[in-house]
This record gives sequence, C-alpha cells and structure tokens, in this order.
Amino acid sequence: MSVTAVAGTAAPGKAERGTAAPGTAVAGTVERGTAALGTVERGMALVGKAPGKAAPGKAAAAERSVGKTAAGTGAAGKGARRGGDGSRADGSGGGGGEGAGGGKGRVSRRKSGGRDPLATYRGMRDPERTPEPVPAAGPLPEGNDDTFVIQEHHARSLHWDVRLERDGVLVSWAVPKGLPLNPKENRLAVHTEDHPIDYGSFEGDIPAGEYGGGKVILWDRGRYEMEEWTDREVKVVFHGNRAEGRYVFFQTRGSDWMVHRMDGPPFPDWQPVPTELTPMTATKGPLPSGGRRQWAYELAWAGNRILVAVEGGRIRVRDEKGRDVSAAYPELRAMGAELGSTVCLLDGEVVALGKDGRPDPSLLRRRPARQAAPGAKDLREVPITFLAFDLLHLDGRDLIGRPYEERRAALETLGLEGDRWGVAPAVPGTGRDALKVAHGLGLNGVVAKRRRSLYRSGVTTADWILTAD
Repeated sequence: MSVTAVAGTAAPGKAERGTAAPGTAVAGTVERGTAALGTVERGMALVGKAPGKAAPGKAAAAERSVGKTAAGTGAAGKGARRGGDGSRADGSGGGGGEGAGGGKGRVSRRKSGGRDPLATYRGMRDPERTPEPVPAAGPLPEGNDDTFVIQEHHARSLHWDVRLERDGVLVSWAVPKGLPLNPKENRLAVHTEDHPIDYGSFEGDIPAGEYGGGKVILWDRGRYEMEEWTDREVKVVFHGNRAEGRYVFFQTRGSDWMVHRMDGPPFPDWQPVPTELTPMTATKGPLPSGGRRQWAYELAWAGNRILVAVEGGRIRVRDEKGRDVSAAYPELRAMGAELGSTVCLLDGEVVALGKDGRPDPSLLRRRPARQAAPGAKDLREVPITFLAFDLLHLDGRDLIGRPYEERRAALETLGLEGDRWGVAPAVPGTGRDALKVAHGLGLNGVVAKRRRSLYRSGVTTADWILTAD
C-alpha cells in the first residue's frame, strides 16, 4: 500500500449511529476542496463504513507492513499471581459477564450425580427467541475433553468467552479483556454457566433484550492439554491459531476467578504497550526542499494532540503532557470495542467539526477541561472526532524505531473508521499542492513528514515541519 494513499480499508465493526463518519465528513471536505482547486490528485475521501468485524488477519497485515510476522495472543514469563484488573465482563466493576455459573464458581467434577449441568443454561434462554443452541435435556455427548473455543462477545460490554470441553459440556469463563499478554498482569475471568458442546461452533447475533444480547464471533478454537483441574484451579496449555501457551485459571471468590499466563514470551522482542511516550512535535518553517520521495504531507488540524492506547477492547487517552484524559473523551470508548483484541498505541488529534464539516478550534474550546468528563449537553453540542495519523505500537511490537512511511502504512491497515474516529488523510502531490488544499479548506497549513524519519518521543524535530505558507 502506498504511504501517500488515503486510508481505505473497511472498518473493523459497525460504527455508532447518528452522525456522519469523520472519514466521510472530513475527507469528503478535502475532496471537495481538491476538486475546486484542481491542484492535487482526486480520490481523497476515505471509503464509507463497512459493517461487520475486522477479519483476524488485519492486525497481521499491519505487522507485515512493517516487516514483521504476526505473533498471535500470548504473554511473557512468569509473574505474580495476585491482584488483577478489577474490571467485570459487564463493565460495571461488580457482577458477571454472562451470569455466574452453578456450584459457587467451582468447576471440578467427573460425575454430575444426577444433576443436569445444562439446567442453568436452558433456564436462561428461550429457543424461540435466540439463535443459540438450546438442546433438550438428555444424555451428554462424550468426547476427549481436549477442545476449546474462545468467542468475542459484543454484549453490554465487550468480553471474550473462554470455553473448555469437560464432561460433555463447555466449562466457561467470561474474560473482560481477553487472555493476558503481559506476564505481570492477571486478568479477571468470571466463571459462568456451563454451555452445550454445540455452542463451540456458534457465531451470530443474540437479539437485544435476550440474555447476553449482542454479536458473538468465533475468535479462536483448537485443542488444549489439561495439566491440573481442581475445584479452584485449572491449568491448561492452549494450542490454537491465536491462543497459545500455558495458562492457569484460579478462583478468588465465588464466580470471580483470575487468569494468568505461565509461559514465556510469544516472540523474543514482545513488549507491552508503552506508557511513557509523549508526542513528537513539528518545527515551524517553510516547505522543505526535496521531492515526494523524501516527504509526505498531512493537513494541520489545529486540534488537541492525544495518544490513545487500546488493549482488551478498552482505551486509555493521554494528552501531550502525559496526563490521563480518558474521561474527557467518552466518544472514543466504542473505538476500543471495534478494535477488539488488537493492541495498539495511536497518535493523533481531537477536533470539533463545525456544521460545514471543517475543524473549528473555537468550538473545541467549549468542551470542559481535558481531565473532566463532559456532560450530556457538551456531548450533544460539541461532539469531537479523533483523527489518527501515526501508529507507535502494534500487538506487542514497538514501531517507534520504524520509518514514518512504514508506520503510516500499518496504521491504514487497521480499518479505523467510525462515527467519531478515522485516519487523517494524507495529501498526495507536492507541498505547494497540499498547502493549496489546506488553505482552500480554511486550515492553517500542512505538516511535512520525512518518509524515513523515526518517532522521537517528546522531541520537536525538523523531520516534521509545520508550514503555513
């Protein structure tokens, strides 16, 4: 993919409803300015929203664009077995994801003693109202107790359902942030009701209002080795396409369990999402000498600069000074859910678009202080849009040591397209062409970026040049 091309991949999921997507509104405005001025190539608009989740290969494709191979899901080393993230599968901080299973959260049994292990499951579902398999009571199927499935579940709050075949049923946990990547991080795993074996192939939409309503996607499946299985601890080795390695699930209280990765790194240079980076900034100056082979051009949006970390379907936003400002931008939470299991760190700007679809700095200033949560009136009257223009980390790989053109190409494979987020379009052509487009749209200028430049955290660099004329 050309690094000067405008992002054009499909969105990883359905965007929120109600307003025009920023890729359509902003880049569409760029296209109109381009046509009117007649100075640069056509085709500046981002493609329209595409429904459905991103294919599992999107993250891998992005890694290939920076010369790496995808590594799947995993974490490194042995870490502490206490503590955890404290988030619940329903996002509330207290309460189960799909509902607590029977037996006070215990999972060990070889014989049911006449008890129907699927009674709780059936009691929560009406087969006339849900596409999920609801088998009649009767003998359970026999198997080898060695298969697993992980389903990405976009219910009230995104979580991943980990299910292990055991005694004719799928013993299940709802894991709000997915299997951990970081060996020093334990993650909550809420034990839920046993599911029928047929659920292992289920994928589809559970109707709103029904138990667990939302989209279910088969995230991974494969075989597992059981190392230990007791009432309060389950040790397994996953052999899947995405989930690999040794994990232990251990009970903390009732249906609350934790999950911890016990193996070493999934690949030698795996790293967690960095938390210490601050934005690289441009120097002010005239257009640089050198042609399009040396420089790429982006529009200067005059917005608020932020770094957005995405992990486990959740976001954390920091401003240019490194302060956590996640509360100030609730519109971006849905972006985390849309990215699903992709782990990344995005650099970009928050802008407020006026009625003409152009960024309006005075409108943006009407939002509350950056560390304060906006009220309903602020959200309604001053909606914001996040425009990403750089990718600093992807699925365990540090990209700041890669050239800008490779980072940009990787960014464009992520399919960032939503009602409140998108990829800032690059402007093909020369610097003079880019300036004419910017001025025609009422923007202050352009940012010239050296194609081979590395990302230097917290540095004002001549590799990026902000030019107004």
